[in-house]
Amino acid sequence: MPKAWYAVHTIAGHENKVKDVLTRRAIVEGVWDLDIFQILIPTEQELQTRNGKRYLRDKKVFPGYILVQMSLTDETYKLVKSTSGVTGFVQSGNKPVPLEEYEVRRIMTNLEASKEAPKVSWTKGTRSASSRARSAISAARSKKSAQKRKNSRCSSISSAATPPSSSTSAKSKSFKAHACIHRRPLEYFATKSGG
Repeated sequence: MPKAWYAVHTIAGHENKVKDVLTRRAIVEGVWDLDIFQILIPTEQELQTRNGKRYLRDKKVFPGYILVQMSLTDETYKLVKSTSGVTGFVQSGNKPVPLEEYEVRRIMTNLEASKEAPKVSWTKGTRSASSRARSAISAARSKKSAQKRKNSRCSSISSAATPPSSSTSAKSKSFKAHACIHRRPLEYFATKSGG
């Protein structure tokens, strides 16, 4: 049977483990280089910034999938399917579907290009999660301090405010509440009540 590339679905995050286990099992079973030729986890290098430092990181192009170049026989199908961490092949009905040759070439050229020039994960105007968190904390603090200033202003208005012609304490209490609710300057109330 001719060799072809097959996409194998794995548990997300376990691609490297599945690759190691499948390679070991193929060597032990004696099918490595006879029926199973190559196992590939498509990754691209990505330039990231964390805490002001830049570093390269390998990012999986197809998370949860590995590519296996193999001749599909009953033995290799069962070997791959029974490997720990493998959930199955990409298939149509009950038959695994091989990848087209042009798809594999495109994937390989993209992988080579990413090794030469790593992809940048940030662009102008994007912010990291830590800077968004700092902005949210700063906004919360400024909102809190604005509320404190507002409350202190309200208490200073109500303590300093005495209506120009008030002789009863009931009037002054209502005047204090009114000045506090509307946040108007005292001159406004002096002209209204004195008029």
